[in-house]
Amino acid sequence: MATTAAKVPQALQQRAAMEVDEGEDQAARDTLERAASQCSYSHARFVLPRVRKFTAQYSHVYQKRMTALKPIVKRECQKLWGKDIAFVDRVIDLQASRPTCVLVGTLYKLQQLKPSVLDEFASEFDGKDEKKVIDNFCSDDDEFVLEDESGRVNLIGLDKMLVDSLVSGLVVGLQGRLDEDGSFLVARYCFPGHAPQPERPVPRAKRQRFLMLVSGLRLGAGFDPLPFQTLTEYICGQIGSSADQTLESEIVRVVLAGGAVDLPADEKRSESDAIDMAVGGASVKTQRSGKSRETNKLVEPIRQLDCALAEIASSISVDVIPGPTDPVQVTMPQQPLHKCLFPHAGRFKSSFKLVTNPFECTLDEDTLILGHGGQPVQDMLRYTRNRSGLDLMEETLQWRHIAPTAPDTLACYPLTTVDPFVMQERPHLYFCGNQPAFEDRLVHSLHGGFTRVVSVPEFATTGQVVLVDLSSEYLDCTTIQFDGLDDDNDGEA
Repeated sequence: MATTAAKVPQALQQRAAMEVDEGEDQAARDTLERAASQCSYSHARFVLPRVRKFTAQYSHVYQKRMTALKPIVKRECQKLWGKDIAFVDRVIDLQASRPTCVLVGTLYKLQQLKPSVLDEFASEFDGKDEKKVIDNFCSDDDEFVLEDESGRVNLIGLDKMLVDSLVSGLVVGLQGRLDEDGSFLVARYCFPGHAPQPERPVPRAKRQRFLMLVSGLRLGAGFDPLPFQTLTEYICGQIGSSADQTLESEIVRVVLAGGAVDLPADEKRSESDAIDMAVGGASVKTQRSGKSRETNKLVEPIRQLDCALAEIASSISVDVIPGPTDPVQVTMPQQPLHKCLFPHAGRFKSSFKLVTNPFECTLDEDTLILGHGGQPVQDMLRYTRNRSGLDLMEETLQWRHIAPTAPDTLACYPLTTVDPFVMQERPHLYFCGNQPAFEDRLVHSLHGGFTRVVSVPEFATTGQVVLVDLSSEYLDCTTIQFDGLDDDNDGEA
């Protein structure tokens, strides 16, 4: 007999079992209703205009970032160092004769190993071999400059560990003085700090409620359908004992945090190509050219995802965030996957939502949730040392910025009116998708409140999903393991 192969933590099993009488097993199955939850979306700032222009300069992004964060940094500097500190408004106004002062600007990290398009062209012209591919661009020679609209100044005196842990694009206040050689000798530094946070009262609900975070399904090349099939049946309450189904009924929402499909490298197409093929517009053309098999490689994963999401959306609300391997534009913020890709799931208009990356919402009017598909963290990891993804997520709370390396090394749309990645409010739950393993951390603020930071593991490689207990005071997290159907398994968790 096939088993569910869903490994639920023992504590959750015991708690769910307490809610079901052993003699009322079948009755519980017949009468279970899914717990309710309300959701309001607040990710409008990540929605790009319908007509997109790429002619604007990226300097506008940094200008809007400075406009939003410079006043905040100045206030934080005054809290730390006193209201009588002397600010220099612009880099160009620095003078060697001036005593200790405070300068606010944007950090830029100079790294010799950092890839350069000009270097690539030069190598091709000179006939030199390509550089060895590396995953991290840090070296002992890395250094920082501070920039604003008037110019830049070299920074000296920064601790090496600090240099390794910071990235380009951060708005910071620096206290120090201009050295004789024209460099700024840094004595102390100050970041914007935690953003204000909406109050979240201690939950007093009689029934537990869970949010499920799933990431990195990677339907496509090399995809094993069994774990995902088991996950789908689990979400819909189709497998497991009465205790299992009690827990399943307490899942109020599913968030798919990027990486839903993984198309073969030679089959990755543009968003418009994916839409055309998914709705059949390109099938005749490709069949006539003898490429129907290649087309199926592109279309089939999307169709599988559509059918699975339709089944899930018939039972529970689901939000689909695009990610690094999905058929959308590369530049952040990524726009929702096109509705034409989901003819079946799209029929569930009230429970199936295609959203942006990053994504933000509020559950039950008191739990602010912010998350993304993983690209900002993966990019920062390339330019820092001795930092985990969870470390960097925690630090972005202090920096008040989701993706500071955009637009320098993280592809970004050239926004001219606002930097949408600036954190206006500090979330209660802050997650990052497509990570190698599950990690979570509770981050408290000096101003009160907390943020539960979560690295959501890639389902295709780990078989894990994350359950967030919305009924707990600090949004406690745990994982469930899905190994697919196994006729030789006795079903023990």
